Amino acid sequence: MSSQRKSAILAHLEENRTVFTSRVSSISESEASKSRGPGCWTILEIVEHVGRAEGGMLRLLQSARPVDTSLESAEKEAELSRRIHSRENPASAPERVHPTGEFSSLAAALEAWSGARRATADFVVSWDVDLDFVTAKHPLFGVVSGYQYLLIMAGHAARHLAQIDEIRASA
Repeated sequence: MSSQRKSAILAHLEENRTVFTSRVSSISESEASKSRGPGCWTILEIVEHVGRAEGGMLRLLQSARPVDTSLESAEKEAELSRRIHSRENPASAPERVHPTGEFSSLAAALEAWSGARRATADFVVSWDVDLDFVTAKHPLFGVVSGYQYLLIMAGHAARHLAQIDEIRASA
């Protein structure tokens, strides 16, 4: 992966972290814990889920397999970005990343997510292999390159931030 693409994905991850943290930090603990009804996650649970998913996706990315040819594809990357950001088609998260009530406060859940995002950025900085030349299987998007996986990770947080905005707007 070119240093330009590496810098771009790091900047994207950081921008996403800054926006997510800023917006979620402005939510009160009472608003974060407010139930919207059976089967609906609270804002606190959404943030816990985003953190659990980030850590899980990073573990999958760390086990990526090398391939002989670059999987760089502007078209596929644009399609992945469109799909992950779209709120039109709800997706069901795998059970392993469902919230468990691990955090008693939004601040603690947000800090856990932020730590997971820092680990993701550290991985990108330290990884020696070109992320366009590795593949990993995402539970919803199938086999993608390492770079595409990082786009999904950033988009996942943004998708759930849009969900949080919808919850707040409907309150």
